[in-house]
Amino acid sequence: MSYFSSLSRRLKHDWTKKVFRYGTGEMEVVEPGEIAKRRIILPPLPKVNKPKIEKLKATNKSIIKQKPWTLGLVEAMGAVDVIERQRFETKNRIALILLDSNFEIALKEFIVHRHDLFPPNNFSDAVLLKLFKNRNDVIDLIEKNVAIPPSLISRSRHYYAMRNKLIHERATMQVTDSDIENYRETTQKVMKILFGLRFS
Repeated sequence: MSYFSSLSRRLKHDWTKKVFRYGTGEMEVVEPGEIAKRRIILPPLPKVNKPKIEKLKATNKSIIKQKPWTLGLVEAMGAVDVIERQRFETKNRIALILLDSNFEIALKEFIVHRHDLFPPNNFSDAVLLKLFKNRNDVIDLIEKNVAIPPSLISRSRHYYAMRNKLIHERATMQVTDSDIENYRETTQKVMKILFGLRFS
């Protein structure tokens, strides 16, 4: 029973292709007493691929341990991958909003935890609240202290504007697969610069 229970768990995400498609065959009824008398040779269980979120956490384990506030950033990037595998018609819109939120949270975490660059007495909650009302001001501030390639800054501003149009303007704009891939790459590269996180 343990073998088939494990097999069922390993196939639960793809029963349509790996179980239900086999609709023919004959069932053999075997009494439990007969099974106990002989050794059963069963095929090896299929390997289980770790979800991408778990792989990302394992890759960044040491950084997450040193900087626990980066865990949410890593898991959010894994969540974007989960969203992309869904059959939602509007999955790119959801992914864009998540990427943009994660990008902004990453900027906030950097400012909040780099006391050497941003002394807490100069960046109270009130100051941060006012600062984050305009993303461009946040990026300008960080750029003064950290070297981020202009191409990444330019792309981040572009997708921030796209996100704002999506949320605040009357017409709903289209978000393409290449937009998500481009913004994901931008966000990952910026987080590597700010925190040393790896997403390859």
